[in-house]
Amino acid sequence: MKNNKLLISSVLGIIFVLVATYFSISLSSPAYEINVSSTDVNLGTFNALLTKETVVTLENKGKDTFIINNIIVDCGCINVTTQSDKIPPKGKMDIIIGARQIKQGKLSHEVVIIPKDKENYEPLKISVTGNVIEPISVNAGWFGQDMKEYDPNNLLELDLINKLSAIPVISIGTNNKELKLNKIVPDVNSPNFELEKYTSAKLSNDNKDQNIERMLLTLKPKDSIKTGSLRENIKVELAEDLLLYIPIKSRIVDNAYVIEQRISFGTLSNSENSEIKVHFANNVKAWKEVKWSVEGDLSDVIDVSINKSKSTDTIIVVDLIVKKDLLGNIPKGYNFSRLHLYQNDSQDDNAISLLIDGYN
Repeated sequence: MKNNKLLISSVLGIIFVLVATYFSISLSSPAYEINVSSTDVNLGTFNALLTKETVVTLENKGKDTFIINNIIVDCGCINVTTQSDKIPPKGKMDIIIGARQIKQGKLSHEVVIIPKDKENYEPLKISVTGNVIEPISVNAGWFGQDMKEYDPNNLLELDLINKLSAIPVISIGTNNKELKLNKIVPDVNSPNFELEKYTSAKLSNDNKDQNIERMLLTLKPKDSIKTGSLRENIKVELAEDLLLYIPIKSRIVDNAYVIEQRISFGTLSNSENSEIKVHFANNVKAWKEVKWSVEGDLSDVIDVSINKSKSTDTIIVVDLIVKKDLLGNIPKGYNFSRLHLYQNDSQDDNAISLLIDGYN
C-alpha cells in the first residue's frame, strides 16, 4: 500500500513539474519575435533617376499576430511596399524597399517599422545604403512634336493629343560606361501604351567631347485608351531591378475637342458674353450641323448660337450669352450646368461636354 502511495505521489510530482515547466515556457516566450532577413541592405551601385529595389523578409516566430502600425522612412527617395500590415504566428512576409535618388553620391537612409504594441516591443530598423552614379537624361513627348526634358521633381506635362496620334517617344541618354544601353532590352509597363520598337546609338557630344549613348523608345496606344485626362507613370525596366518611372500628364481628345472644358461667368448679373472654339483634328472636316443641349440650373438663362462669321473649315465658334432678364427664375448662389455639343445625339462618342457655372 505504501509503495502504491509512493508511486502515485511520484507520478503527480512529475506531472506537476511538466505542467509548471510548460506554463513557465509559455509565459516567458514573447507574443511575437520578428526575424529580419537583413537589417543592413546595400543596394550597390545604380543610376540616378532609376529605382533600385530589394526584398527583405520578415518572419514572425512568436505565438501572436504581429501588427504593423506604421512605417517611417527618413527620405522621400525611399519607398516601402508591404503585402499586409499583419504577419500571423509562424508566418512570413516580404517587403519591397525601393530607392530613387536624383543626384549622384552615397545613399544612406533608415526604414523603421513601428509595431502596434509600442509599449512592449521595439521598432524594427533597416539600414539602406548604396552608391548613386551619374544620372541618365530623359526626354519624352508625342511623336511628331518637340520632346520635353524630364524633371524628376515634376510631372512631365505634354500637350493634348488626338487618341489616334497618341504615340509617346522616350529618349534615354547616358555617358556612363557602366550602363550599356546597346545591350539592354527594355520592357515597358503602362495601362495605356505598349512598346512598339526601340533603337540605340552613340552620339557625339561636342560640348563635353564625350560619346553619349542614347536609346529611343517608341510606344503605341492600346485599344483600351480613352479620351479625357491622362495621368500615369510609364514604367521602363532597363535591366533587372533597374527601373525608370516617367510620370506624364496630358489630355486625350477625339476628332472634335475644346481646349477649355469649363466656362465660368463669375457673377451672372455682371457677366460678359463668352466664346467656345470647337477644334477638329487634322484631316477631319468640321461638323456640317451642330446641335446642343443645356442641362442644369442655367438651362433657361443661357443662349447658345453658332458664330458663322468666326467659324472656319477646322474650327466652329460657339457664342454663349446670359439672359440677365431671366436670372430671377434661378436659385440664388452658385449655379452650374452642362453644355453638350454634338452632331446627332448627346451620347455620341465624339460629343463634347463642358461645365458652365456662375453666381446669381
